[in-house]
Amino acid sequence: MVRIAELRTVDGYILDSSAQVGDLLRDNDAIEAVDYNEWKSLCQSPVLDSRQTDFRNDNLYWARVGNTQNNKLFIQLGYKALTNMIWLVLYDVESLSHFSNNGKQLVVRREGNSFLDDDDEKIIEENPSLNPFFEIHFVVKRGAVQEIHVSIKTPTDQQATIHSLDLNIKNNKIVLGEKRLVQSSTIEYEKEYTLPDPIKEGKSFDEIKQVESPAPPKEQPQISQFIVVEVQDQVQPDQSRQATNPNGRGFKNIFYSNFHIINKTDNDFIISKVESEIFDIRENPPAWKSGHTLIGNKNGYYHYSWDQRNTGIVLRTNDLNKYVAVRTEVDLNDVPYYEQQRRAHHVLGDPVRIRVRFFDKDSREITSLIVESKNEELALATRSSVEKKYENRKSEFFLDCDDLEAEARLYVAIFKGKHNESERLEIYCQEQNNNMWLYKSNLNKLAFEALQKKMEEIPLEKPNFKGPSGQSVKGWALVDLTNRSVYALKFELITNTGRALSYYPVPRDRKSVV
Repeated sequence: MVRIAELRTVDGYILDSSAQVGDLLRDNDAIEAVDYNEWKSLCQSPVLDSRQTDFRNDNLYWARVGNTQNNKLFIQLGYKALTNMIWLVLYDVESLSHFSNNGKQLVVRREGNSFLDDDDEKIIEENPSLNPFFEIHFVVKRGAVQEIHVSIKTPTDQQATIHSLDLNIKNNKIVLGEKRLVQSSTIEYEKEYTLPDPIKEGKSFDEIKQVESPAPPKEQPQISQFIVVEVQDQVQPDQSRQATNPNGRGFKNIFYSNFHIINKTDNDFIISKVESEIFDIRENPPAWKSGHTLIGNKNGYYHYSWDQRNTGIVLRTNDLNKYVAVRTEVDLNDVPYYEQQRRAHHVLGDPVRIRVRFFDKDSREITSLIVESKNEELALATRSSVEKKYENRKSEFFLDCDDLEAEARLYVAIFKGKHNESERLEIYCQEQNNNMWLYKSNLNKLAFEALQKKMEEIPLEKPNFKGPSGQSVKGWALVDLTNRSVYALKFELITNTGRALSYYPVPRDRKSVV
């Protein structure tokens, strides 16, 4: 079955769909029939792409206006999917010239009863105010079309969204120009809102000073003249990838040491065992405490292989190039955990002192050394560091809360952003998969859902997460149900040692978030 979309004369004149062919054609005149699919394929690059959503079912209402490759103006209307077109028309320069009466002229109006499903039609019949529609107007000035107005109203819009698009004809060519938002789907009300004062509980890392660990008692280290052990690299601290207890508390602090061992004897030598201890400042008084020890090899930066059986070290005669890595694990059983960090937890002090002891095959200690792991400054997000992370933009809002026990900082930051010419609020936090972007349509949907549920605060989908040991970040939209608008966003951060709550007033210029 061939679907005809357009009839035109061989010289390019398009026949109006309501015209009588007999009134326009003379004997022996020829016309061309344009296949619908070919016709539709001409309309691929819209200059204006207006979309509105029915928040009840997320059905999409859309309109597109643009130029075809053969210098025609196309206007498309669609419902639900972007591929589901319900109306399309093309105008050439000649057909546009027919609109010559100054003023705003209606080109087409499509109401819901012409394209809605049966179920939606029944709802519209019961409540006519929900009836959706599309309208296309040409604005004629000085006898020529100079603007196109596109109006879309869904059943959940307060009023139609109206966009305008400038049109000009230069050198017999249709030129589309600036597009503007004339009217948004929400009715704007002049109303001032008073927000509660922010709340900040608990101390921050800026108020805490790290105390240097006490030194262990002086003792004479065990040194062998024949088996020389030298410290090769700085100690590398690490932590387990997840909490060791189901309640999110407890993890392993790990320390990697690397040694160069030289056998100065004329015989092979076996180091049968290596033990390691930390000077534990949690004890009263502080004392050496054994840690779980493994030996192996260092293969690169934080890259090691370990001998799980701990079978010992064989030193060949006059072996000058033997390197041994030692892994020392310390269980921090009741310390809150947030995420893996390459540092020693503050409960172990700074620096952490580790004593590594080497034994021969008769279990006699041949050498012992004390190495230190010293922390770098804790990497914490600040307003300036977050702004630098996101292209050096200025943030509109920043809220943070420290977890002194888990050595973590939660934060929420808001930036104004733009995507495909639509402005939005960008919400970022330390959990990347909990970032969220809010366009004006998202805010309108939140307001609609709040109205349906009669809730003045409605939770945001993101950020909304819980950390492994009780930390949480939550967000809400504050809604004026009378005016059906989101006027502020609310965020709450909770850690093991603090709480922060604050509000961000949504910009009053609602056109700035589209």
